[in-house]
Amino acid sequence: MILPEPLRKQLGPSFLGLNLDRVSFILSEPARLATPSCCPHAYVRAGSSPEVGTVFIHPDFWNPGSITTLRLVAHELYHQAQMQSPDFNMLYEEMAKETERLGLPPWKHPMEVPAYRMEEMVDVN
Repeated sequence: MILPEPLRKQLGPSFLGLNLDRVSFILSEPARLATPSCCPHAYVRAGSSPEVGTVFIHPDFWNPGSITTLRLVAHELYHQAQMQSPDFNMLYEEMAKETERLGLPPWKHPMEVPAYRMEEMVDVN
C-alpha cells in the first residue's frame, strides 16, 4: 500500500526530495531484525527498510492515527531518503560493523541517529 493520505499530509513536507508514491508499505514482520539481546528499542522490531521503495511495518505497530506509527513511518522514510545515495548499503554495513566493534547499541549507528532524531521532531498536531 502507499502511505495513507493523513500520514502523507503530516510527513510529506519533511520529505520533499522523496517520491512518496514510490514507497510501498507492507504490513508484515520486518525483514531485517536485529539480534534481540542487543536491541531493546521497540522500533528495531517494528519497522524495516530493506531496500529502496519498500518499508515493512509490523502490524502490531500500524495504527495510522497514533503518534507511535507516525514516528515509526518518519524513521523509515528517513532511511528511504538515505537510500537515494548509491553508496548507502555499503556505508551502512561498514558503519554497522564499526558500531558493533565499538560495543555500541544499534541505535547509535551513525545512520540510525538522524532517523531517531526525525522521530523526535514529529508532532501529533
